[in-house]
Amino acid sequence: MRHYITDCDGELKSQLSKVRASEKLSEKNKSLILGYHDHDVAIGLSLPRLTRKLISLRLVAERFGVEYDRVTKEDYERVLSQMQRNGVSQGTIWTDKKILKVFHKWMNGGETYPECVKWFKFTKQKSHMKASDMLTQEEVKSLIHHCLN
Repeated sequence: MRHYITDCDGELKSQLSKVRASEKLSEKNKSLILGYHDHDVAIGLSLPRLTRKLISLRLVAERFGVEYDRVTKEDYERVLSQMQRNGVSQGTIWTDKKILKVFHKWMNGGETYPECVKWFKFTKQKSHMKASDMLTQEEVKSLIHHCLN
């Protein structure tokens, strides 16, 4: 069993409780989210990854009124547009799209991506970091030494 700095087990339990107790989620959405969670547990995903997936699926459904068994491409265009307008970071949007795409593939029997998410594109943003911006081995060692004192 992995050991984490934070209480990942407690956070996962908290997120599961939030899904079950949510008044904004339909019973169908709760069933789908929890079924997908069981699948992810069975394939051995880490506690932080399980937690992040629960958070994304719950919040998209709650905040944007998405019914996962009936969602359309147009619904997701609206959701992503609202996320952009609300100032949600590109990293969060990218992660949520990845989670939604795999979730819908699971709902579709694991074979293909349904039309509602098939159009999601993932472009990797180039890092603006230069080699000179990174710490050297000596600087890292110095930092560790000073942290121990």
